[in-house]
Amino acid sequence: MAATPLYDSAGRRSGAIQSIRDITDFRRTEQELHESEQKYRTLFEESHDAIWTTSEKGRILEANAASFDLLGYPLEEFLGMEARLLYATPSDRDAFLARVHEQGFLKDYEVILRHKGGREVLCTFTSHIWRGSDGAIRGYRGIVRDISRFKQAEESLKRSEELFGAFFDAVTDMAFLKDLTFAHVMVNKAYLAYLDLRREEVIGKSDYDILPVPMADACRASDMNALAGGQPVVSEETYGGRVFETRKFPVKVGGRMGGIGG
Repeated sequence: MAATPLYDSAGRRSGAIQSIRDITDFRRTEQELHESEQKYRTLFEESHDAIWTTSEKGRILEANAASFDLLGYPLEEFLGMEARLLYATPSDRDAFLARVHEQGFLKDYEVILRHKGGREVLCTFTSHIWRGSDGAIRGYRGIVRDISRFKQAEESLKRSEELFGAFFDAVTDMAFLKDLTFAHVMVNKAYLAYLDLRREEVIGKSDYDILPVPMADACRASDMNALAGGQPVVSEETYGGRVFETRKFPVKVGGRMGGIGG
């Protein structure tokens, strides 16, 4: 509410003009904006991923606590640093900028940063260009995630799979693994050699796709017996005039039935 005084011809105050404006919507918008800023600040500070903003020239302007945990720099040292100095290879910053300018936005872009203590930290950047209201580039904003442990686990899994694959293929008896639809998931070299088939001709296929129907029937019956009984099943199966002793067993994954091995 605003009031303007009125004066008579003698200069004496004779009244006032009042104006009243409804600012309910303005106050509501103001409150919503304040709440939105509070939510952003909470997310910014409590995020387990590093979040930082750099100027167009590459200086760190803002960063959350996770940023300091990630690279080991105290706040007063981190803010104002040149972002390129955080890279294990500073020229990688130029490659990152080229990509973000080309696409406008980057997701899970892999970079290697360097911790204050000297060790390398493998990270992903999800970043975008920060523009002012006039459209001019003011800098860059992004989320940085440490994926070092994930990559190490991934490499360990890969090595384990390679080792198991080598072991599986070294077994001189025919060996296989089928899923619950009875499609082949894994087969060893001995299995392929006897059937004279390539791996891609077997993986994903059932016995009915690669064997004569009578033998496929026998294989399916013993597969189902192994699943139904929940324990190894030994049987004899004939193929190509030869008799084979097969040992089939249910395979559990995470405590649940996952397939049949043999």
